[in-house]
Amino acid sequence: MLPADIKEKVIRFFNRHVYPESSIVAAVSGGSDSVALIYLLHNLKEQLKIKNLAVAHVNHGLRGEESDEDERFVREIAQSLNLPFFIKRLSGHSCTDSGIELWARKERYCFFRSLQETSGFQFVATGHTLDDQSETVFMRILRGTGHRGLRGILPLREDGVLRPLLFIRKKELAGWLKINNLQFRTDSSNESTKFQRNRVRHNLIPALEKSAPDIVENLSVLAEQLQGSWNIVNREVNKWIDSFVIKTNDHSFIVKKEGLQDRECMSEGIREIFEQFGIPVTRYHILGVWENSAKHGNQFLLPGRWCYFPNKKEILFSRARVSNNDFCYEIAVPGVTDCKELNMQLMVEQGTVPVGELCYNDWSVVLDRKTCGDILLFRKVKADDRFLPFGRASETTLLRFLAKQGIPKSVRERMGVIADRNDKVIWIPGIRINHNCRITEQTESVLKISSKAILQDI
Repeated sequence: MLPADIKEKVIRFFNRHVYPESSIVAAVSGGSDSVALIYLLHNLKEQLKIKNLAVAHVNHGLRGEESDEDERFVREIAQSLNLPFFIKRLSGHSCTDSGIELWARKERYCFFRSLQETSGFQFVATGHTLDDQSETVFMRILRGTGHRGLRGILPLREDGVLRPLLFIRKKELAGWLKINNLQFRTDSSNESTKFQRNRVRHNLIPALEKSAPDIVENLSVLAEQLQGSWNIVNREVNKWIDSFVIKTNDHSFIVKKEGLQDRECMSEGIREIFEQFGIPVTRYHILGVWENSAKHGNQFLLPGRWCYFPNKKEILFSRARVSNNDFCYEIAVPGVTDCKELNMQLMVEQGTVPVGELCYNDWSVVLDRKTCGDILLFRKVKADDRFLPFGRASETTLLRFLAKQGIPKSVRERMGVIADRNDKVIWIPGIRINHNCRITEQTESVLKISSKAILQDI
């Protein structure tokens, strides 16, 4: 017999987030929450209009015989409910390994995603509860987070992971299991205060509840409110990214410093870009970008072998690359050229002199057709390259010019340039054009050259 309040919350969740006749695979670890999840979904299958229901379990191999017993237990539940059972076994790690929680989570969701792709499940249901939500929000507050992070655990992710128990307390589920004599497993590692979540769960939250009994519910309500307002905030953040961030390729991007004036959007925008590029996000690092933005020519380190270099108008973020090989591509004039090794695409168009479209310091430039010639190359910068920057009267060595722009040696020595058939540099993408290639009153036709990143797995 299901308590009315639990039944009502689950039905309300499905009415809001899940379309009828869906196929769902439930992630069941054997613990109380996930066991309650599979029994609830099975009991309410007709009311929830679930077309197909199955059980998935990951044996991480971290606790020896205990892990194997969890697997046997979950398999027996699936058999007793006459549900398909999917298993993934892992090995080679222990609970004492560094980053073990992150590894285990990554493996679980990789397995669930494969089931969606190969077995036709639209959704993966997990047993996250209201308590998990409050712990997540509290942990992110401790770490330093923004609007996006305070949304906590999402009820439904874009990849089809849904959390039907997110508005139900653990103690409610445990009470229902006990009344109905439904057994579950206890993971011994959940008691270890080595892990931050366990410290929050067993020490910090109970301590706070003594003076704020509703702390768990209040943190969950905070997350729900911020989930509701995130769509509005996210639109502004995306506008900020579109206006002030240039994604050059999968190992570098540029932030225009004028965008730093909007502190709120800047903070969320930098956080979003960091996550897209896999840079570990903390409030400290985001604040550091703003504080260091005026320190031209310096290098500042970030986690994951990333660093950034402020110059007069921009901040270049770059990750150290393993390969430093030469490259040279002949560019189709006109046409599109994919520089796949660099995850970069160059597009060349030709036409008449434009009006109000003269861009000399961006990733799309308009040049005098005659001065560019018929053959263009995109190649790595050379030590003996010379360059006449737009607006200057005299030539300089290209590497010296890049140094004065605040580009560090490790980056400028592997940058790409556009050169003509005589190997004269006519454009440094994202930096400057050659003064001799500018549009003048004598210009009869033009070339528009655009550069953009082909981002992969970011």
